[in-house]
Amino acid sequence: MICFRADGNAHIGSGHIMRCLSLAAALRTLGEDCLFAMADDTMAATVRSRGFEVRILGTHWRDMNAELPVFLPLAAQAKLVVVDSYALTPAWLDAARQQVPVAQFDDEDAFLSTADFLINYNLSGLDRPYDRRYAGQPVRLLLGPAYAPLREEFCALPDRPVRQQVTDILVSTGGADPENVAGRFVETLARTPGWESVVFHLVVGALNPRLPELERAAAALPNLELHRNVQQMAALICRCDAAVAAAGSTLYELCACGTPTVTYVLADNQLPGATAFARRGLMLNAGDCRRDEGFYPRLLQTLRTLCDDAPRRAAMASAMRHTVDGRGAHRLAAALLE
Repeated sequence: MICFRADGNAHIGSGHIMRCLSLAAALRTLGEDCLFAMADDTMAATVRSRGFEVRILGTHWRDMNAELPVFLPLAAQAKLVVVDSYALTPAWLDAARQQVPVAQFDDEDAFLSTADFLINYNLSGLDRPYDRRYAGQPVRLLLGPAYAPLREEFCALPDRPVRQQVTDILVSTGGADPENVAGRFVETLARTPGWESVVFHLVVGALNPRLPELERAAAALPNLELHRNVQQMAALICRCDAAVAAAGSTLYELCACGTPTVTYVLADNQLPGATAFARRGLMLNAGDCRRDEGFYPRLLQTLRTLCDDAPRRAAMASAMRHTVDGRGAHRLAAALLE
């Protein structure tokens, strides 16, 4: 049995759970049973709906050291623990490794890890000195977008033409959207002329508390469609000619689909990713939504620049598809079982 230790809630969103689910699904195809250990039951139903067992620790997601007396007996039954949490501490990691090998998702490079496997599939991870920091250490480094753990629906999608005219745009603001980007984007769109011929597909995350407000906004804007509980996200993304998305895991899904994107930052840990994608010409970066009153008009202007430049969108789409092929979850699963 492989044990995943991850959480999701309105404070940290759903990204940790969702990428672990993609990896667990790939491991299941290789014959492995997977179990999810979570501090609380916020996302238990989501995990169970994918067919995985859940154990609720009854602890607080921010205090992982305090959960060790409850978690370690569970870890001792596993052949591998996969941990994905920004609340992870060296003490938790050392205690778990006394019971079982550990694979760690490491977006932030917050401390020198003692994990057996260190996973950073982010494009920005390639810019960090992992090889130098871990030289001589008994850790296997799994770095770069080749290991991006996407769902099976994103695997090896066919190329699609880049149309001259943009008619559909995806807008993704994450699972919880703590900065209310969706609401403020829609408000700005409603008072900005020139977008009437474009349909905006707003994906509302499962943890977003402002659904009623967004439903009222959608009723008032004929070119705005809300999407909740999307079962076929790849199909929706491929239906769109361009996208707006926060600089999280969704960017790798957009790359696999080859959908030209304007990204932005809504949390400090997203700054390196947005910078890395923009520097490589894979996406346009509209900046940080938290610190600039002019952010939303600038976001729409950046999106207009992308929509009006079909050759640029075509070049972006090609580069994105070459960066992420959608097979990362299978590569990661195979590497962890070697």
